[in-house]
Amino acid sequence: MNKSIDRISEVYNGVLDTSFQEDARGRIHWICENAKGENILDIGCSQGIVSILLGREGKKVLGIDLSDKSIDYANEVLLEEEEATINLVNFKCANFMAMEKYEQKFDYIIVGHVLNQITDTKRFIQKALTLLNDNGRIIITVPFGINDHKNHKKTYYLLDVLKLQDNHLILEEQIKFGGSWIGVILKKSSEEQTLNINESLLHELEENFNFLEKYLRGTLIQNVIEKDINKIPVKEKESNDKKLQTYNEQILKKDKEIKELKNQISKNDKDIKILKRKEKAALTEAQNLKNQVIIVRKEKIKVQEDLLHSYKKEEMLLVSYQKLLKRYHALSESKLGRLTLAYWRKRRSKSFGGK
Repeated sequence: MNKSIDRISEVYNGVLDTSFQEDARGRIHWICENAKGENILDIGCSQGIVSILLGREGKKVLGIDLSDKSIDYANEVLLEEEEATINLVNFKCANFMAMEKYEQKFDYIIVGHVLNQITDTKRFIQKALTLLNDNGRIIITVPFGINDHKNHKKTYYLLDVLKLQDNHLILEEQIKFGGSWIGVILKKSSEEQTLNINESLLHELEENFNFLEKYLRGTLIQNVIEKDINKIPVKEKESNDKKLQTYNEQILKKDKEIKELKNQISKNDKDIKILKRKEKAALTEAQNLKNQVIIVRKEKIKVQEDLLHSYKKEEMLLVSYQKLLKRYHALSESKLGRLTLAYWRKRRSKSFGGK
């Protein structure tokens, strides 16, 4: 009989069935974010992705699983990790319920998608409780609603998860609805806890049902389309395939034209950038020439102002000279003036003529 092997690590890394990768990563990251203890037991660790992620963060983890193939895979992946992670993580092929001795107690116990595969959940939880430190936590995730996996033995909805509480385990935080899964954190405590269903919780429950309904509708429509396609006659299929091929060729041709246009636009953009740089340089040069013209004009105006000033000064000297000349003529025509002029002439002739 072939055993079904959980390949969650491959799904998480996108190696297998990428359609579920986002869902798987969301669940695994939620578990890791809430596993805040230093010593952790990962029950049903499968291919070891959660244990390794926690080991990378410096936490000591023991991962156990029933499948020897899953444990072999986990150990192979672990060997590719850094030495520090290898030293913190240990994988063991074992049955959790059959193991009698554990070397220590744990701060957190992870039970990821395990409870849905067993019938006596109360016995399982009670054993996990004995391995918890004081104030320790159990992180539980289960598939939400109906699941067609052959190992699926129990269906979980909101009320089923709330009933996991008892006199020693209480709900610590709000329940996590992840679409195809539901998560809960139970805290070891002696306090009594009653079932707490409020409006906010019911709203989240309805949102989760809405998500699943949309997903199932999409899957159903896809299945109907595939069945309808299979009903199409072979000749019609071939005709449609030829049309599809023609359309694809036309699309490729258009894509090529678009690519060429984009290249041309890119080239034009480069030319425009070059022209803009040249325009900027020309504008700068023109501005420099304008500045030079302004300087020359200012110098010319200054020269003109200096000439005008000199002209006015000469004009004033000429006016003064004309005034003196008139006085000289007036003086020379008078009797006293003639005597004065005669005196100065005689005196000047003696000065230049010698003794």
